[in-house]
Amino acid sequence: MLDRPIFFSPNRVWRCYRGGLLLDAFTGASTPADSHFPEEWIASTTRAQNGLNQSRPDEGISFARGCSLSLLSILPEPLPVLCKFLDSAERLPIQCHPDREFAKIHYKSNVGKAESWFILGTREISCEKPYILMGFTEDADPAGFREAVKKQDIETLTKMLHRVEVKTGDAFFIPGRLPHAIGPGVFMLEVQPERFIGDTRLSDTDMWGPLDVETGLDCFDFSGRAYVSRILDRVRLTPYPIDSPSPSVFNERFIDRDQSGSFIVDRFAFAGAFNLTCLDAHSIVVVVSGAATVGCGGETFSIRQGGCFLIPRSSSPEFYSEKGSVCFRISA
Repeated sequence: MLDRPIFFSPNRVWRCYRGGLLLDAFTGASTPADSHFPEEWIASTTRAQNGLNQSRPDEGISFARGCSLSLLSILPEPLPVLCKFLDSAERLPIQCHPDREFAKIHYKSNVGKAESWFILGTREISCEKPYILMGFTEDADPAGFREAVKKQDIETLTKMLHRVEVKTGDAFFIPGRLPHAIGPGVFMLEVQPERFIGDTRLSDTDMWGPLDVETGLDCFDFSGRAYVSRILDRVRLTPYPIDSPSPSVFNERFIDRDQSGSFIVDRFAFAGAFNLTCLDAHSIVVVVSGAATVGCGGETFSIRQGGCFLIPRSSSPEFYSEKGSVCFRISA
């Protein structure tokens, strides 16, 4: 199957927070609503860990459309990136992820975790403008933060991070060890020290994984305390044009491998036909606007807004859109 695009079955995943109304509307659901399925995991080789709420052992794994093959069985090697649609109706917990150095010491791994967020839509919930929490404020106190985590003083914790209002089209890169949280009303494409998400209580394992509390708290980096303008200068993504495969395509890059350490994120808008060649990496393509036809090996496939598929390396499918489409391509 690695000589042509691989299209995936829907893959909504249970989460302990509520959301999903904007995601439902985006993918054409007849009655959009918030629920405990606020995320769609795209081209995923990652299993969800939902404890008693686990619906099946392979929850979170992507399966090819029209057959029972999982992405894990299709790819000869793991895909080193997880993409998801995420639509929050409530604030998610404050968290951070290890960078490579922290991961080497505490997880015996050479890979840390960075995130990128591409805001696809927003809404006001309870008259509250959509926002994210990002980076420690310049006067945040490490000892006070640790104490607030242990006491679960949520008001104090949230005041230690910058609150940044977001709008459709914003994009951010979240490096390892930078504290962050997604606020309510944020719908995004996405390439924790609190015990509660909404009314759900998190266990120590949910919060810290294999680490003890004190070691987990060490992951939060206070050396980057700054005014919000300096934080945003560090994390806000500004795309730049790159060579396009056709005059009918406008191609721009948000993230390169030097920045992420493992993946590239491009966005391309097109009308008409062109070939997209992926020579050195598998690529996930996500349609965020419009509809298109994808052709390969004499077969054609239709895909619309919200759809996604994998282009195996060395393949060269043809894209066609009569009215124009916008896609993200994540290469890893």
